[in-house]
Amino acid sequence: MTLLLESPGGDLFNGISLAYQVEALAFRTVARYECASACALIFLAGAERVLWGSRARIGFHQSARVGQRMGERIRRCDTSIDRASVVRIRRYLYRRFAAADDAERIYRIIMETSCNAIEWIQGQRAIELRVATELASEGIDVFGPKEQR
Repeated sequence: MTLLLESPGGDLFNGISLAYQVEALAFRTVARYECASACALIFLAGAERVLWGSRARIGFHQSARVGQRMGERIRRCDTSIDRASVVRIRRYLYRRFAAADDAERIYRIIMETSCNAIEWIQGQRAIELRVATELASEGIDVFGPKEQR
């Protein structure tokens, strides 16, 4: 089974829960456009992880806490290794990757990228980091023109 992922993200804890289900069912994950934040963690759960087309890329960043202060929405990056979200990300990555070095490289990218930014991984770099297992149709825009979406 294949799971096509194209999302700017969502709730971290729900994303990791879904990632465990994707892993348990040995889904193949495919991105043909941007898949970031919680979506990226789900993508990593694929038995095979395919970046399909020229616009396929995976985005990582620190987790964030969102709240309200005096009627204004505030967002704070979780930079402490003690935060529940950071612990959960680290535990997930170390469980997901057989080699600790692979998990550590992704964890470092996440922790070094502000929650207000995204570090995009694509092409050969995705293969080298073991984010993706395959690049398909690398020079082709398989996503298609906007009016056809």
